[in-house]
Amino acid sequence: MTPLVGVAAVQEADRVAAERGTPAAVLMGRAGAALSRTARALVGGAAGRRVVAFAGKGHNGGDALEALARLARAGSGAEALLTTEPERPRSER
Repeated sequence: MTPLVGVAAVQEADRVAAERGTPAAVLMGRAGAALSRTARALVGGAAGRRVVAFAGKGHNGGDALEALARLARAGSGAEALLTTEPERPRSER
């Protein structure tokens, strides 16, 4: 499989978005929405499907959790397999 873009290009796009005032949470929401749409398209819908995703502590993990939440709201059985210990949000520390 050939990646569409490299890690450095994605990191640069994230940096530019942050500089222009787009919070990381908004970017994760957008990525999660796109991932959930793509998953539903690939399997012909979400209702009644079981979806499992690995989620780490970085932004990619946040993208996966957002996608799972959206798929669950659409009727999937969604499960996250965390690759690290869960952390409390910074606002709760």
